[in-house]
Amino acid sequence: MEWNDIIVEQEKDHDQHRGDDRVGIIDLGSNSVRLSVYKWAEGRLVQIFTKTETVGLASYVDSSRNLTEDGYRKSEDILVEYLKTTRQLGVTDVSIIATASLRNIENAPHVLRQLEARIGRPIDLLSGEREAECDLEGVRQIYDITEGVVVDIGGGSTEVVVFRGGRSELALALPIGSLTAYLDHVQGLTPTLVEVEDIAEHVVRELVKNKIPKDLKLPLYGVGGTLRAANKLVNGVMLHDVANKTIDAGDLKRIARMAETQPKILLLNVIREMPDRIHTIFPGITILRTIARWVGTDVIHVSAFGVREGYLQKRLTAD
Repeated sequence: MEWNDIIVEQEKDHDQHRGDDRVGIIDLGSNSVRLSVYKWAEGRLVQIFTKTETVGLASYVDSSRNLTEDGYRKSEDILVEYLKTTRQLGVTDVSIIATASLRNIENAPHVLRQLEARIGRPIDLLSGEREAECDLEGVRQIYDITEGVVVDIGGGSTEVVVFRGGRSELALALPIGSLTAYLDHVQGLTPTLVEVEDIAEHVVRELVKNKIPKDLKLPLYGVGGTLRAANKLVNGVMLHDVANKTIDAGDLKRIARMAETQPKILLLNVIREMPDRIHTIFPGITILRTIARWVGTDVIHVSAFGVREGYLQKRLTAD
């Protein structure tokens, strides 16, 4: 089990902290599964705990687009373990969401019924549109914005939101993510130049098919593990401040060049910083570069909050 950023914020008086103002969420994704716990205070979420495991559920899908028995067992085991962790933390208010990990499979209703019966809790399977809207709500907790494009590159899908005047004009999921791009297009550990071009062409086809406007020239906001990993990789390779939360399109181009000319140096950076993403980070960066070029944006702002925080914010403010 890999632990990431266990304590985001140290509370000054932990012993007096009440369990009933904590909320948790488990995000069953196509590549990774994450448990996050927050303090809910004055209408805002403050993350205090997070735990992630790379499971790769999208790789447990058979030729009939069904989640295999091994995939089901992986899902069940991680949910049982994470719910045990929430009990140990004294967190009783826990939401469970699933995205493309179950949305993209044919036997989703059967899998959901089995999982819910096993863990004794409901699982909210988000549509692509709902996931995208939650991404936007999460970004709004970090940035005071009224227009832009939000992109969330997950393992099995990529959510895109276009919003202007404070309202979304388009919110949907493209059926390609960092892990599915790897599984569908890459033969080795990392993509060749030809395979990068194949991934980019696949993304463009989906952008055209889903009628996502071109050359919007709007600010681009990125959320999710792939964006955070890309941000970390760029900061490390380009020697930017570790606190930098923007990705320059020019730096992404330099990273792509290094993958061709200095692959060993680049791979060593990935192995040191994010070994669990060694096979998905470059397909993910290719998706990001393609979308940035499509919408006509040179800078990507990386948000700390995304679908999980947006989901909870919507849920808690609606209660």
